[in-house]
Amino acid sequence: MRIQIAVSLVISVTACFLPRLFSPGLWDSIIPYSLGLGLLWLGCLVAALIKHKKRGLWFLVGLPFALYWPAVLLIMSAACMSNTRYCP
Repeated sequence: MRIQIAVSLVISVTACFLPRLFSPGLWDSIIPYSLGLGLLWLGCLVAALIKHKKRGLWFLVGLPFALYWPAVLLIMSAACMSNTRYCP
């Protein structure tokens, strides 16, 4: 189970920091990969919860990293819907 948690953390941290490895001008093409990695992490979480039951909750350690970009994009879209001057 330790190896599975380590792989899960690597996936979630990569999902969070992948766009930061590139210049901000390239983020439009990189963020879909980051979101895909976040979905891959979510699949790992579901599989761990099914397989390990209560012990699978340790996989939630990667949650903040995996949900960083989806949360940022949600906040940005909400700001754009409320006032177009805040759109990047």
